[in-house]
Amino acid sequence: MLATKLVEKRLDRLKKGKATDPQSKMKEEAEKSAVEIIEHALMDGKPARSVSLTNFEKDDIRHFCLLTMKPIIYVTNVAESDLADPGSNSHVKEVMNLASELQSGIVTISAQAEHTELPPEEMIEYLTSLGVNESGLGNLIRATYSLLGLRTYFTYDEKETKAWIIRSGMNAPQAAGVIHSDFERGFIRAEMVMVINKNTRGLYLEQAHVTPWNGKCLLMHDDYVLKSCTWFHSHVSQSFQV
Repeated sequence: MLATKLVEKRLDRLKKGKATDPQSKMKEEAEKSAVEIIEHALMDGKPARSVSLTNFEKDDIRHFCLLTMKPIIYVTNVAESDLADPGSNSHVKEVMNLASELQSGIVTISAQAEHTELPPEEMIEYLTSLGVNESGLGNLIRATYSLLGLRTYFTYDEKETKAWIIRSGMNAPQAAGVIHSDFERGFIRAEMVMVINKNTRGLYLEQAHVTPWNGKCLLMHDDYVLKSCTWFHSHVSQSFQV
């Protein structure tokens, strides 16, 4: 197994301990500890992501780029009748237990229920009859965003509405910087509107203070951390050109 050989080779180097200064030694010991834990897991046939590591240890072994350290989502396909309560399906229950053990995500879908050709109103009615609020594809996208630590916010003007993907925990200036670095440097404040009804997403926001969802427009400054499904109207310094 390539991953096992890679880990063994790195562990041999770390055991020789070439670091001299205290900070480098501490970093080397943290990496050595993490590599030893991962080696035991791989030898037992378990993926690297199944082991518990501190944030410090995770940073030290990031350069390995081990495939089994990457996050994973298991997708189970069931009949429409099992969609509302997937845990009642013995096969899904087995996958749930495996996903929990390996610290992985799981999403249950029904391929029979993915009627993408239906109009939005009919699709909502159809999913409601099955006892669920969202399609399998929608659940998979949401789970993937959560697993990867991603968020989406929207910007708008008279011509278009656009979605931007950011990292979870980004504040308002950092989120603005995803559009253009000058937006982060010249950030002053931003008007935020949270989407209340997810079924109305995509409607044009005619005014920042009046929304189709009767949402409240809040004026946020540079310490505000963006949440998913936020409409974002930033105010920036005019001392630069884009």
